[in-house]
Amino acid sequence: MKRTFKKPLLVLGVVLLVVVLLLIVWAFLIYPKFILPREKTAATSFNAAKIAEEAERIDFNEDKGVLYVNNEVVVFFKEGAEEQAASFLSQLDADVDDTMADIGFYRLTFEGSMTYEQLEDLVAELNTISIVESAYLNTVTEFEQDDVTEKKAVFPNDPWNGDPWNVQVPRGENWGMEAIDAPGAWGYLDQLATVKVGLIDSKTDDSHPDLTVVNSSCLFIDEKTGQTHINKYTIEPEDHGTHVAGTMNATWNNETGVSGVMGGKGELYHCLFRYDVGDSYTWNFATAYTYLLAIKHLIDQDVQAINISQNTSRLIGFAASKGNENAINYLTAQADMTQKGLARIIQSRQAANKPDFVICVAAGNNNHITYYKDDNEPYGYRTYRTSGETTKSSFGWEGETGGALALYNNFLNLMDNEEVKKRVIVVGAVGIDAATSTDNKTQYSYAYFSNIGDRVDIVAPGVDIYSCVPASYGNSNGTSMATPHVAGVAGLVFASNPKLTGPEVKQLLIASASGRYYHGDDYSGLLNAKTAVINALKTLSKPVAKVIRTEVNSGLDLCFVVDTTGSMEDDIDNAKENMADILDHLADKTENYRVALIDYRDYSERTFRSYDYPCKIQLPFTDDNASIISAINGLTLGYGGDENETVYSALMEAVDLDWRSEAKKAIIILGDAPPLDPEPFSNYTYDDVLLALFTADISLDYEKSDKRVVGGLETSLINVYSIGGAHTSADAADFFDRIASSTGGEYFAVDDASQVSDAIIESIEDIEVEDKVTVQADFGRALAHQQIDLHSDSEFLFSFTTDEMGRFNIADMPVGSYEWTSNSIYGSGLLDINPLTRTAIVHVTGTYWFTPILEIWQQHTVLVCVALTFYVGLCIALPILIRRARRSRRGKPPHRAPNKIQPMPSIEPNYVPPSESSSAYRPFTGPGYVSPAELGYTPPTGQGPTPSIKSSFEPVTGSMSLPAVEPSYVLPSPESSSAAYRSMTQPRYAPPVELSHVASVEPSYAPPAEHSLTSPTKSRPAPQIKPKFAPSAEPISESSVEPSFTPPSKDPDYAPSAEPISESPVEPSYFSPLQYDAGLPLTYGRTPSVEMSDVPLTEASSLSTAQTEVSLYCWRCGRPCRETERYCQACGSDLYEV
Repeated sequence: MKRTFKKPLLVLGVVLLVVVLLLIVWAFLIYPKFILPREKTAATSFNAAKIAEEAERIDFNEDKGVLYVNNEVVVFFKEGAEEQAASFLSQLDADVDDTMADIGFYRLTFEGSMTYEQLEDLVAELNTISIVESAYLNTVTEFEQDDVTEKKAVFPNDPWNGDPWNVQVPRGENWGMEAIDAPGAWGYLDQLATVKVGLIDSKTDDSHPDLTVVNSSCLFIDEKTGQTHINKYTIEPEDHGTHVAGTMNATWNNETGVSGVMGGKGELYHCLFRYDVGDSYTWNFATAYTYLLAIKHLIDQDVQAINISQNTSRLIGFAASKGNENAINYLTAQADMTQKGLARIIQSRQAANKPDFVICVAAGNNNHITYYKDDNEPYGYRTYRTSGETTKSSFGWEGETGGALALYNNFLNLMDNEEVKKRVIVVGAVGIDAATSTDNKTQYSYAYFSNIGDRVDIVAPGVDIYSCVPASYGNSNGTSMATPHVAGVAGLVFASNPKLTGPEVKQLLIASASGRYYHGDDYSGLLNAKTAVINALKTLSKPVAKVIRTEVNSGLDLCFVVDTTGSMEDDIDNAKENMADILDHLADKTENYRVALIDYRDYSERTFRSYDYPCKIQLPFTDDNASIISAINGLTLGYGGDENETVYSALMEAVDLDWRSEAKKAIIILGDAPPLDPEPFSNYTYDDVLLALFTADISLDYEKSDKRVVGGLETSLINVYSIGGAHTSADAADFFDRIASSTGGEYFAVDDASQVSDAIIESIEDIEVEDKVTVQADFGRALAHQQIDLHSDSEFLFSFTTDEMGRFNIADMPVGSYEWTSNSIYGSGLLDINPLTRTAIVHVTGTYWFTPILEIWQQHTVLVCVALTFYVGLCIALPILIRRARRSRRGKPPHRAPNKIQPMPSIEPNYVPPSESSSAYRPFTGPGYVSPAELGYTPPTGQGPTPSIKSSFEPVTGSMSLPAVEPSYVLPSPESSSAAYRSMTQPRYAPPVELSHVASVEPSYAPPAEHSLTSPTKSRPAPQIKPKFAPSAEPISESSVEPSFTPPSKDPDYAPSAEPISESPVEPSYFSPLQYDAGLPLTYGRTPSVEMSDVPLTEASSLSTAQTEVSLYCWRCGRPCRETERYCQACGSDLYEV
């Protein structure tokens, strides 16, 4: 068996060795050199060292990872210190840039360069001066255009390249405008004013036929003097800035190219900044000071919607997302300086009653880029592979990808000053989801490149967006393309109501967004232009708080307002008795509830009772039932009857409680007297109370389908449910009914005090609490890394992707049951959100027979591929190995004991050889006879080998002993090989023996010891006669020699007799097929042959190949066979069966 598999295993080992060598060559030579060359791209590399090398006044501190101007600092003076600042600056040996002096910012440029440490010492010294609020190094920002890829330019001959409009199923080049329902917003253009919108970006094509730029300013900052010059150089237009400008404000309805979001209601302003290095300028970096200067430049021109589709360094943003301190500190320092400047700008504009603004910033596009950890780098990461990493990557290893936070994409996103942050809108990107979209419906998904995190405020179309490029039109991807959609709609909202503040515009945009698009564990809504414009127009007559409501996430805050005058004794007692039951019904409504208690009476000045008061908070909000019951039971009664009371004071006190912004808010008021209107001392009126109830907070409701409900909501934030006691007057009943109707509540009148608790329970039942919870849904490892689509009543809600364990945290979900599907494995089921346990239970209700197979494939792709490869290899190799083993076994000769020779039977002593003239020999015992003993021959005595007589031969003249010829062979005729077969048909045939030789005999040959033959007169070298037969060249006599013995029987116990064999004829040992056909008896054995080395050349030439190879004959068909064959090639018989 070992020999059977030896050769295949050897071949397999060689193949594996070759494969390993090829892999090594691929991994170390081919792949690194040709497939994945090491190179950095401008889009993903950090060029700080290069910038510092090229710019004389810019240096890079590797330890801190800070790129800075080596001879400048920025000083921010306190308000009201203008004169002291001017005096202080005049004493410094530095050039002063006072471009932003109106907001207290000055840039100081010194003559000689300083080290990083010297500048830090200078900044620290400046910060000790009393009139200085903050001092900073003027750090340099390497900025990049925030896009991903651009497609080949398209040259249209009609609007939007001929694509029709279809808001229901957005498709084609104009799908972005369709997705945000811009056409719906354009229906209100006749009601909108014209506003200024702007962008900070690369140069726009001011001569584009589809663009009108009112003002384009390029700020060049002189490297040596620090002075700012506007439009010093002419800059060629670029794709990025032109594309962004076209999305915002391309000319609308002019039968040319595309239409901007603004719909013709915008005036476009553009600004960019470059660093002047003498006779040229740089394009890829600027300082934090110039960034603030560019923003201020636009704001000073009353631009209200500013688009910034740029990021600082993607590498720095990614490193900061991973917690690198250098990266975080670098961005934080710039954010801190910029937000202080913006806060001062906001303050000054508010004081001057100037238009407010918002800044729309891209979330960033590096969530798909791979970075490589390197602690030797300033920020702990790099963007390229080393040779070793390249080698590992060829075996599937990769660096770090994903987790890039929008918070760190641009230092503007990092600003946390409340007033500034309210005016900064961070925009993520979505694209059409081809996997879930159909011909009749378009679904969207969060773009794979878009940065993530809770800093993303809203999303907009950002994949394959069609817009202007210099002198033409083209497509592009990125959050850069999504941001101008939002900036354009922000401009439309300002155009709808120019008096809106920046924070109100941001509120309206977010509240108007629809759907839920997850990025990591957070989500954002999709921009909706039509809804935003409609809601903005409503703010012309209603407060923003009444138009929109912030999200009701979870729970109920309920405040009891109770009249504790003397006439309410029975009503209050009934409530005390049943308070435990009331709280049970409240818990059935939602477990996430809090209760507060306020009672009211009247002014003691009116009642002349010292224990009376307008109102008092008996219990602030709490979820402790024991405290609630104790507070209710602790209520005492004051003076008074059914006269007017201080209801307004109690309601105003309730409004000022610590309400949760995410909870449903409700007041249950129990009384029997009307309010004082206006109320003495406080002067509260009904309108004051109603406005307070409406403006207590901003919240947003969701429908069951999770679409945000916006616009036209007449209900208030705090719903009032009123209960008239048993002694309620008609005026009181009118008031309670009116306040309940105005705030979206309900009025309940009771005829008897025993009905009060039932009325309270009914009020609780009528409160619409959409209890929302954050739950973890566990779909199992079979659904790891799968996209799950969630539906409610067959209406699509949103999609999310599970983690490596098949789990996902679903935030702010209303309690209920939802349907889920997973298109990738064709699975589906139900998702139940339990209101009691606040958990999500996943039920699988629909799968297919192949779902388990798909699950295994998706979860264990590599293992499945390896297993399939092994299986296919086994299926190929196993039959080959089996076939080779069978062939090897067929060709193996039968086992024989080595050197086991049967004794030679004795030869009759009366043998006489013929004379030279005769055809038969006679016995010879005359002179010259040499016996075998004299020649050194010793007959065998046992079963061991008989030595071959091969001593030197000398002719003799006397008689000599004739060696016995093995009687089992029959000599074939020399004419042909077929003649040999005919000769074997002649019984008792014996060849004549020339006495010119003394043959050498193989171990099986035993010559006689006593008889002799007469030596012939001629002699020649004698051939050695061996078991393989070679015919003599001499003529064969027709006389025959009687065979001296018969072949041994098949009986294993058979032994030949030593007695002389009679002259009776014996059957020959081998017969030809002719004998077999004649029905003659057959005897089987080995065919003797002559070894060619022992045959003279003249004799050997007459032998055929068949004669020299044939050693066996088939026992069935008689065909000659080789000794190495096990089976006959003609009939298939086993040659060794007999």
